[in-house]
Amino acid sequence: MLSAEHYRQILDNSSDVHWMLDCDSGKLMYVSPAAERVFGFNPERAQQVASQLLSELPARLEAFTSGDSTQRHRTREAEFEGRDGVMIPVEIESTLVPDVGSGAIRLVGTVRDVRERAEREKQQKKFASMVSHEFRTPLSTIDGAIQRLEMTSGNADE
Repeated sequence: MLSAEHYRQILDNSSDVHWMLDCDSGKLMYVSPAAERVFGFNPERAQQVASQLLSELPARLEAFTSGDSTQRHRTREAEFEGRDGVMIPVEIESTLVPDVGSGAIRLVGTVRDVRERAEREKQQKKFASMVSHEFRTPLSTIDGAIQRLEMTSGNADE
């Protein structure tokens, strides 16, 4: 069985940013070292970013504690400035979790760099646009020829 230290090692060495926030105080309890490696976020900067992103947390907590289980897990997209000043598209996944010992509600989550996915989606859209264009021209020619045939041959059968 894995110990808390093993879990911590997994989180500390992941390429994703993992975090835990105390919902009562709005303070980050844990931010993995990837926040510094990927975004250059020291603990103070990570807290500032978290505070900016938590505007909807009170309403989410109220709904969740009232029994709305749809508020437990959320995924959203944003952009963070990376270490080199370039904006990085990210996916932020968060889950409300009752603390085992105290019963307090914690918000735990992951910030995932989705540059590769964004680039792949961009290439797919480019490909679809190209294929659409390549089919549009011959189909327009065929459609025009059919319309001419219909106009000039009123007695012709199908």
